[in-house]
Amino acid sequence: MRGIRVLRHGRLAYPVGTGRLALGTELLPLLPSNDIFYDPPKLRCRLDQDGYLYFKNTVPRHVVNAALDDLANQLHECGCTLDEDRARQAELNGFTMGVPYPSTCGAELPPLNIHHTNTIRNALSGTSVMATVRQVFGGAVNVTTLQTLHLGAPDEPFGFRMPSVLLNRGTKLALVALVSLHDTPLHMGPPLLVRSSNSQDTYAPLRKTYGQWEVEGDTIRGDGCYTENPAELSPLGKLPGTDEVTGAPTIVDVNPFVSSALEGGDLLLTTVYTMQAFLTNQTNCWRLMAEAVWCMDGDDVGLDPRYMGSDAPGLAMWTERRDDPAVYPKSLMEAKKEWGLVPDLAMSTRDGD
Repeated sequence: MRGIRVLRHGRLAYPVGTGRLALGTELLPLLPSNDIFYDPPKLRCRLDQDGYLYFKNTVPRHVVNAALDDLANQLHECGCTLDEDRARQAELNGFTMGVPYPSTCGAELPPLNIHHTNTIRNALSGTSVMATVRQVFGGAVNVTTLQTLHLGAPDEPFGFRMPSVLLNRGTKLALVALVSLHDTPLHMGPPLLVRSSNSQDTYAPLRKTYGQWEVEGDTIRGDGCYTENPAELSPLGKLPGTDEVTGAPTIVDVNPFVSSALEGGDLLLTTVYTMQAFLTNQTNCWRLMAEAVWCMDGDDVGLDPRYMGSDAPGLAMWTERRDDPAVYPKSLMEAKKEWGLVPDLAMSTRDGD
């Protein structure tokens, strides 16, 4: 009889921050909303409940490809992508996926000099995305002048945060729009969301404390992320429930981590209170995504003024000083204790004596 060797590789898991999430159990797929596009009340209901809306194939391919080529050319001019890396990737795989990360730069990249051109802006906040956002809001909309390009390097970790901490001088009814500029499989690090973190009571303590943090004007150091460890968030959504088939007691996760492989031109809309990150990019290419913030025209508060106007400063000054204890003396852990989000270890030790 011929022998058979069984190899067990375990569950497929993807890294995020300092942890990993197992596909199918800890990491679930995004739910597309294309099927309810022409039903704005259903769109708003799903947005309120889940904290996101995912639309496939929103931006035409030729528009996305033009934006990607523009950005790739700018990266090439900066020395942040090299012809030899593209040729090597094509030789190994028969094609190039995205924009290769430079293999010869070591730990230090050349200085980036990226301009947000009209070609890139057309993919991020042009007519296709605007029409979708209008459909959700049900009327005219406004978009931030200053927009963001996410350039994710290989193995670069990304922590979890609510966009509100970067936008808290504007309306809380804004929508954050992410557009994928190329096909982004799971191992390339697409966006990762915590479903219903904007609405469930399980995340209410975070929304009322951490979610109100205004990073530039407060005294807390750091990059605005709540944590880099998904294990810190995972227990929050676990609630006791009942198995629908057997009736046995079980644990229900009302705040699962969700992500999906994206295609170029896919659009992801989130609320400002939706906890989010990126899966770690495990390729040798850049992960390139673009982000803008929208609100309804006539909103009483409007968009954060730091992102509006041709000379909008954004958070440039904060970015330079955010880790300076002389400017921001309080650590995030100290803030979490003040917010009541982590136990006071010293107090716990005294209680146990």
